[in-house]
Amino acid sequence: SEESSKAAVSWSNADAEGMKDGIRPGGTEEIPSEKETQPEKETPGAEETAGRESIPGRGDSGESMIRVLLKTDDFSDVFHQKLEITGTGNFQVSRGGESIRCQAGEVFDPEQFLKGQKAQEDETLLLSSTEEGERLQILNLERNQSPPAYLGTLEIIGQEEGYLVINELPLEDYLPSVLSSEMSSEFPPEALKAQAVCARSYAYNQ
Repeated sequence: SEESSKAAVSWSNADAEGMKDGIRPGGTEEIPSEKETQPEKETPGAEETAGRESIPGRGDSGESMIRVLLKTDDFSDVFHQKLEITGTGNFQVSRGGESIRCQAGEVFDPEQFLKGQKAQEDETLLLSSTEEGERLQILNLERNQSPPAYLGTLEIIGQEEGYLVINELPLEDYLPSVLSSEMSSEFPPEALKAQAVCARSYAYNQ
């Protein structure tokens, strides 16, 4: 887990091509290191499998959720100095009781949104797609498939060292990404099923 000096959230290490980021299922609120911690149960992530932390929680619908702490290029750090985010569909940015709507393809820059100032320590910006099935993309983040696109929400937490970025999404949406990063689709179906079971079990036992 990546330990941030000001926030506390447990994480596990996960990095399977976007999965080197930290992962944690929804539920508690602390932020340590790069992968994630555990709430009710723990779960890994898909873009952050090889070096991550994960923890599953429960969404409003009762489904298991996972939170993944996204690292910088080469998974070298958890603090992002600059972020450029867009969506494959329309998306919304919320901060406390304030929110703005952005069009698909429009680039969101946290610093511009905050009028050139860093977010207050531990202050959170929440980005979410307003269209089902659409994804949020971090344009200046390098992964095997760039720009990486994320289902669910992105939380941006301002810290003195930079921004922490957390992707929260349903565990069952996260697992396909992990699976595809760990095995080729050309493997026999039963082998893929076994790997999926292992990935889910690993996430819950982190």
